[in-house]
Amino acid sequence: MLRKTLKSAFSLYHRLRRYPLESSIRFLEESQWWSREKIEEFQNEKLRDLIIHAYNNVPYYRQIMDEYGLKPSNIQSISDLSKLPILTKKIIRKNYSHLKAKNINLFRISEHSSGGSTGDPIRIVADSNSDAWGMACYYRGMSWGGYRDGDRIVKLSLGSLGLKPKTFSDRLRAFVYGELAIPAEGLSIHQTQNYHMQILKSGANYLRGYPSVICLLIQYFEKTATDHIKLKAVYPTAEMLYDFQREQIQKFFSCPVFDCYGSSEVLGLGYECEKNRGYHIPQEHVVIESVQGDATNPVFYAPGRFLITDLDNYAMPMIRYENGDSGVLSSEECTCGRGLKLISKLYGRVQDFLIAENGNLIPGNFFPHLFRFTKGIDEFQIVQESRMFLRLLIVNNKFFDNHERQMVVGTIKRYFGSGMRTEIEPVKEIPKTKAGKKRLTICKIADQYGINERINLARINE
Repeated sequence: MLRKTLKSAFSLYHRLRRYPLESSIRFLEESQWWSREKIEEFQNEKLRDLIIHAYNNVPYYRQIMDEYGLKPSNIQSISDLSKLPILTKKIIRKNYSHLKAKNINLFRISEHSSGGSTGDPIRIVADSNSDAWGMACYYRGMSWGGYRDGDRIVKLSLGSLGLKPKTFSDRLRAFVYGELAIPAEGLSIHQTQNYHMQILKSGANYLRGYPSVICLLIQYFEKTATDHIKLKAVYPTAEMLYDFQREQIQKFFSCPVFDCYGSSEVLGLGYECEKNRGYHIPQEHVVIESVQGDATNPVFYAPGRFLITDLDNYAMPMIRYENGDSGVLSSEECTCGRGLKLISKLYGRVQDFLIAENGNLIPGNFFPHLFRFTKGIDEFQIVQESRMFLRLLIVNNKFFDNHERQMVVGTIKRYFGSGMRTEIEPVKEIPKTKAGKKRLTICKIADQYGINERINLARINE
């Protein structure tokens, strides 16, 4: 009863702040069943409005469009987006202030730091309307696996790593929305006994988290737990989900798996439905182009780089933003009947587990979360040279100072152990693999401890 009352209070607060979460959710529940033509018509209308706003109010876009000889009338549909140049992370850093709208409402914006899962974090500004649409897409995507706003759910994530204390509002929201947070960093066989009990006691029917950490948790549970945890659905996120992980999760929790794709720069990019034929793109909120070469023509049924356009962020328009992800877009219609287009394949990044001083395993996503709290690091790569030695390669900028250095080293020692030797090495560029890709984390002792094997991940602490 208390949770229901508080939830109603949250809804009233949203309406008073003109935060259109509830109305957007209702809209999306209907629009997912629209024809593809109607969805694209709605997209084009929102795009035209965004382009007019960007040209009139955002210095960067006025300058770029003038240089290219473009007026808002030249961008009438999604197919016209190729007339505009790509927005890269380097351009965002260089033009940060000029990318913000002149008519921005300072009381309705928030600044986000990307997790830097491609190895180069950035800061962006978003308005409350964009946040609401992103969250509405999230709730709709989660509903395809049965989850409804307020259902009890376990969230296995890294959080703020203690660098940003939880506020009373954070704790209240978690209570109202039935969220049980379990830290993903430093999992050990001893901790998971307590986690198993917490999950059972919470009565949660859903789980969301990194697939690599979920699978590690499963292997610990198989060694220590006697009572079986049966869920209604599991939602992997933030990492590449492999077929063997999907099978392992489905088998252990006796439920289907619904993979999710998103980013902190633009919320809600793709969600699996019950047919598991790919990731439905929430086209009412975003445009995803897949391009090759000079990005003048979109590609389907072939691998391409993703360009993201947030149709709702008027504070800092993200138009043709290259987020570092790649995959295959499909124009086929899903048998579920929804008119939303699909991402048929995602190409993820390899992120090794690393080993703490006490033998606990730290997921590679630890570092993108850590660098969300820095301004002086543009790119990074973490190499574990030995059990007690971490080497941090960074491309830094003028904001990287002794305070940030101490914060980074101190946080690493807090989670990896005070005896962990940490060396920060500034470089001009991050080395790439032979395939031309960047790896965020490299554990050179992975084979020695078998931590990247499909099975027996838990044996390191035995």
